[in-house]
Amino acid sequence: MSSHAPMRRYRLDFMRSYQFVFYTLYRSFEVISLDKFSSWKANIVITVLEGMFVFSIFAEVGILFHCHITYNSSTSFLIVLGALVLAVMNYSAFDRHDRWKRFAEELNQYPRAALIVRASLLWVGVALLLGAYF
Repeated sequence: MSSHAPMRRYRLDFMRSYQFVFYTLYRSFEVISLDKFSSWKANIVITVLEGMFVFSIFAEVGILFHCHITYNSSTSFLIVLGALVLAVMNYSAFDRHDRWKRFAEELNQYPRAALIVRASLLWVGVALLLGAYF
């Protein structure tokens, strides 16, 4: 057994969790909207959630080390650049060549009860993330 096996397993588990987040957002948009842009909407929402998560980490580090982050033109540029990088990464992970359809088909085979439990845990996590901003 190689020394990289646990890291590969962790990376695989992280990616599958990431795909499940996208899948849950996609299915939610499929239920509430009539248009065919659910994958794009899920991509935008996951990018916003990632940005909020990153900003939460920066805020917590600032509080922990008593440093203040000032927003000016250079930090605004970095924020926009970071958002673009996240959007491109999400596009290449999900929308490019419709990769999301492969794992959506696989997840559609899972038992409905297991999907409901996982989705509920996901929405609790999203609520906690959003709660940090209010």
